[in-house]
Amino acid sequence: HGNDPGTPQYITVYNRQTQQSATPVYLGSTGQSTTPDNHNIPGITIDSTGILHVVLGVHHQQFQYTHSIQPYDISSWSTPLPLGTPWDQVTGSYTYVSLLCDSNDDLHLVGRWAGGGYYFRLVYLRKKAGLAWEDHKVLMAPFRNMYSCWYHKMSMDRQGKLFVNYIYYANQLSDSEIQSYEQKWPEDNVVDPDPNAPNSWLSGVTPHDPGMLVSDDGGDTWHLGTTSDLMQ
Repeated sequence: HGNDPGTPQYITVYNRQTQQSATPVYLGSTGQSTTPDNHNIPGITIDSTGILHVVLGVHHQQFQYTHSIQPYDISSWSTPLPLGTPWDQVTGSYTYVSLLCDSNDDLHLVGRWAGGGYYFRLVYLRKKAGLAWEDHKVLMAPFRNMYSCWYHKMSMDRQGKLFVNYIYYANQLSDSEIQSYEQKWPEDNVVDPDPNAPNSWLSGVTPHDPGMLVSDDGGDTWHLGTTSDLMQ
């Protein structure tokens, strides 16, 4: 977008009566790539007053947050500002937005964070209404560094209980990790294209071990979901 590097992100309005879309409004760009990066997908939510909240998607950088100036109106926006732990050029930062707004107009954000030694942790950030974004909390931390992905999705029930579903995917496995993986899931047919290279990218690896995290206090605490969490 103009002289801005990275992946531009826009918003539009679709009118269901006329079946027409409004002219897209530019929100901001993230990343430095000269071509669009499909990791940089934004999240959007709306609060009880009609203000739209957007977190711009990133790939190993800080998320950026912006909101509409007027309710139910996409014409003007706050300046996008970074949130969360500052970017680390060695190990990276955040990727993958999952964003919700609750009945208190508090914002809840879950993403992947690769900082602190290139461990791909699943983290939670919160912005209470009228306050700044809080520091992230680690929800899940793998026992190993190198590549991981959680394929996480956040949802909320009518009582405001938060649910984060995930299924864990790992790659760039060490020799001992490949051996353990093959013992547990021999049907996956893991292939190492370069056995002499450490932590090479493997084919045949698939996501495993789905789980669900639950918070029934607005994100203050989290626990692994049980049947009782799904009861009225």
